[in-house]
Amino acid sequence: MRNTESRGWAWGRWRFDLNVQRAGAAVAALCVAVCCAAPAQAGQWRFEPRISSHVTFTDNVDLDDGVKRSDVVLRVQPGFFVASEGNRVRFEASYDGSFMYFVDEDRTDWRNRLQSKFLIEPIERNLFISATAIVAEPFVDETSSVTFSQDNLSRNRRQVISLGVSPFLRHRLGRIADVEWRYQLRFLTVEDPTQDDPTPRFIDDYTSHMGQLKIDSGDRFGRLRWNILGRYEIRDRRRGTRDEEEIEIVAGIEYRVLNWLGILGSAGWQKLDDLDLNNRIDDFIWDVGIRINPTRNTDITVTYGRENDEKRFEVEAFYERKRWRFGASYRTEVSLTQRRFSTVVGGSDFDENDIFTDPFGSVIDPDDAIFGFENDTFRSRRVEFDIIYNHRRTRVDIKGYFERRLFDLRMQEVREFNLRGRISRDLNEHFRVAVDLRYRHTDFDRGPSREDDFYGIRTSIIYDFSKQLTGQLSYTFSTLESNIAGVDRTENVVSGSLRATF
Repeated sequence: MRNTESRGWAWGRWRFDLNVQRAGAAVAALCVAVCCAAPAQAGQWRFEPRISSHVTFTDNVDLDDGVKRSDVVLRVQPGFFVASEGNRVRFEASYDGSFMYFVDEDRTDWRNRLQSKFLIEPIERNLFISATAIVAEPFVDETSSVTFSQDNLSRNRRQVISLGVSPFLRHRLGRIADVEWRYQLRFLTVEDPTQDDPTPRFIDDYTSHMGQLKIDSGDRFGRLRWNILGRYEIRDRRRGTRDEEEIEIVAGIEYRVLNWLGILGSAGWQKLDDLDLNNRIDDFIWDVGIRINPTRNTDITVTYGRENDEKRFEVEAFYERKRWRFGASYRTEVSLTQRRFSTVVGGSDFDENDIFTDPFGSVIDPDDAIFGFENDTFRSRRVEFDIIYNHRRTRVDIKGYFERRLFDLRMQEVREFNLRGRISRDLNEHFRVAVDLRYRHTDFDRGPSREDDFYGIRTSIIYDFSKQLTGQLSYTFSTLESNIAGVDRTENVVSGSLRATF
């Protein structure tokens, strides 16, 4: 049975060119989130302001090994976390603004990071409104300079704003099903290059409108569960003429043969108009599969079928115990990087550790140091996994994926393997150490064959002077190696910081 959970949002269109305007963009996005949460006054509010200061030395501040320059970077980072939870309201927002001064370059920069999410029930159990806002400054061109450090100057780093709102109505259809009507408006924009930036703008703004009807029987029929999904979405990439239109109507069923075994399937129709694809998709879609639950902590789903004019085989597996959590999947889809970024937040659920996660962690992490936008629609084959281990004072967190992105019109392919991990250990009540690791291999099938390998490691020593004051000393090394001359980059960074929370 197809997963009919909807994900995604986006909103409006803004343009910013100066650092002051970039800061204003983040403030405006935050104001949208806070204003949406104004009805939560009856709930319990939690507000934690914070500020940190950083002193960093880097031996490659411009991320250019051709003319390699070192610099000392002074950074002041004010921020806060705010949350409210009432009977019918949930709101969380985390913001950090970074003022950076590059001593030798005598340059300044302002960067923003915002994650916020809001859910309200104007009519209890029937009418809901969810809203999201994300501001981040990732590397947008995966073929350009990247690093494992935040304290550097790079034209490849651009501010990205993603906003969304989704009102939805839920009610019962007699005694046979639950009905949800949903509208989603979502928007994503990427900052224009500065006037002295020779890199052309290759990324379109992205706006979408989606209407959806979902009917789900739930557990009303015992072992049998069924659902019906009807969805219409139009996507507009503002700077081009490549608008997209998608219609999907599908019905699915699941029958529990045994307590640990279910048989599932779906059938319907799909239409997709996208000028980035060789042919318009207008076809019958279907799948069949099984769901296995050998233990109450295990869920495995395997399906096979046809979608997007091609065969589709997908697997999802989850396992969770007191110390372990494991998730893995193989999935196929037709997608766009802008769409993935704007749907980092799934549905309207909150996670107690990270409010911006799907079952495997974010498909695209808005603060990922290794990033990249593909401006064309692509067919994706993606395997990903997530492993978390917690035992006493030790925590291990590993995420990885392998993806093949196929581009119809360009007749090109990108293959990427990405692995990141973090190991942390509390040595005592105040003292802990952490090691962060990154590896990415990217094979670009574009003109001359190109292969890039990125390696990054960060070692950190953290000391809590009190509940309000924390100090950190870290060393970061990152290197990009390529078979194309002139692309290689290396950077060594030493950084010390103090962070105060009030």
